[in-house]
Order: sequence, then C-alpha cells, then structure tokens
Amino acid sequence: MKATYRRDNSPTKRRFFTLAALVLVSFLVLSAGPVRGVLSRAVYSTAPGLWELGGNIEGSWNAFWGEFRLKRSLVHENETLKEEVSRMQAQVLDRNLLEDRVLALEEKLGRAGSDVRVSANVLAGPGRSLYDTLIIDAGTEQGILVGDRVVYVGAGVIGTVVETYPASAKVRLFSSPGEETAVVIGGQSIPAVAHGRGMGNFEAKVPQGSLVAIGDNVLIPGGNMILGVVGATEEKPAEPFMHVFFRTPFNISAISSVEVIKSTP
Repeated sequence: MKATYRRDNSPTKRRFFTLAALVLVSFLVLSAGPVRGVLSRAVYSTAPGLWELGGNIEGSWNAFWGEFRLKRSLVHENETLKEEVSRMQAQVLDRNLLEDRVLALEEKLGRAGSDVRVSANVLAGPGRSLYDTLIIDAGTEQGILVGDRVVYVGAGVIGTVVETYPASAKVRLFSSPGEETAVVIGGQSIPAVAHGRGMGNFEAKVPQGSLVAIGDNVLIPGGNMILGVVGATEEKPAEPFMHVFFRTPFNISAISSVEVIKSTP
C-alpha cells in the first residue's frame, strides 16, 4: 500500500499574510500623506481666520474697557474742575472788592481792620441736610455763637449760624426759601430785599427803570460781602417793580469748607 502525506502549507500562508501586511502598510503610508496634507491645509486655511477673530474680540474688549476708564476719569475730572471754577469765580469777585475795602480801612485808620474768623469743614450740606442748611464741625468750643455770619472763599457770604453745639453748628443759608435779606444791587447800590428761592437762588424787586444789568454784584450792606450775581431781570408794564434774579457765584452743593465771622463783643 502506498502511503499518502498532506503537504504542510504553513510557510506559504505565513508568507502570504506577511506580504498582505506589507501591502496594507504601504497603502496606509502612501495614503496617509495626502490625508495629512488635506488636514494640514484645512487647519492652516482656517487657523488664521480664528486667530484674527480672537484678535478682533480681544481688541474690541480692550478698546471698550479703555473707553470706559477714560469716561470715568473724565467725569471725575469734570466735577473737580467745576468746583475749582466756582471757587475761582468767587475769588475773582472777592478781589474786585479788595480795593474798596482797602480804601474803607484807610478812612478808618486806627480802628480794627480785620475780622476774627474760624475755619470749619462742612459735615452735611444741601442734599444731605434739609432746607438749605449746613452742618459744620466748629461750635461753642471755638467761640461760635448764634447769629454769626458764615462766608465762603473770603467775601462770599452764604448764611448765619442758627444753632450751636460744643463741636458743631447749624448754618441756615440766605437762599433758604422764605429767608429775607437786605441787599444793595449794582454800581448804584440800589437797596432791595432778597427772597431766598433755594439752592443759592434769589429774587428781589427794584423800581421800574432802575439801572440793573446782568453780571452786577449783589452785596450785603456793611462789609461789602457778596451775596450773588445778577443772572436775569424781568419787567412787566403793568407792574411798578422790576424783578431781579440772582444766585451765588459758586455751587452751593460743592461747598466743603467755610469761615465763620465771630461776633465782636
């Protein structure tokens, strides 16, 4: 009997699978290049747009924040300048009266030529206290009495002390509604009574035909202290009086310190 043996094909199968694996790897290597190129081109084509968008967003935010900070700084600077302008306007009016006061002192040679004043800070003013009043940080311990006059920036008289305490006092402004103050208006010193209208505003009446012009000073007699500056006049044919509207030459709500003229014994 002739024996038959099955031929072992294992080496042939291994060679086949090895060859197939090499072909597959070669295909992947060859195809990976184009795929990688496509992906790379896609990334490089979209990345600049994304970077530009991010840059634009960052730039817009920086511009917005910068403008916001600039506006806030300008608002603060504007408020500071307004207060300084008010103070300078009052100082200019004070200097305009200086010559007259010097002449008056020369005529009174040998008599007291200056007031005794106490400086005080404003603790509460219009908007924080009622009815055009101020609360100041000086009182009876500093020799302040009820009735003492209160001035701002030298000659700008604003009110009188109405209540005193050891370390504080209440000041009622002349512009308080219902307050009446004797004044003289303009270069001809026309006498009148000023009626308070609140927040540094006044109204007075003078005879028709009186020479009162916008910009004229309104003074309290005896001391040449400025109460306000004429801002408008109004005449009605049927009335024998002319209405004069004036206000303090500074912003009442911006006052941070005052001087109290102590009464002489």
